[in-house]
Amino acid sequence: DGTDLTPQLRGAPSVSRTVFWRTPRAQSALAFPWKYLRDLNGEYLFNLREDVTENANFRRRNAPEIGVLGHVLA
Repeated sequence: DGTDLTPQLRGAPSVSRTVFWRTPRAQSALAFPWKYLRDLNGEYLFNLREDVTENANFRRRNAPEIGVLGHVLA
């Protein structure tokens, strides 16, 4: 969207925003601490503050977050 994130890469305070990306097999949205992923195998919601390795799927425990992020990707 044209926002230069170079200052944040150099240590400036982070900017609160949602980042989206798509590949041929998956769609993702990141709104820290939440990362939503939809791929051919299903939907996943990761809490990057609690699980940086993305092993725990918080999808069933956090329906509001997956609803918001999943809807934006639809």
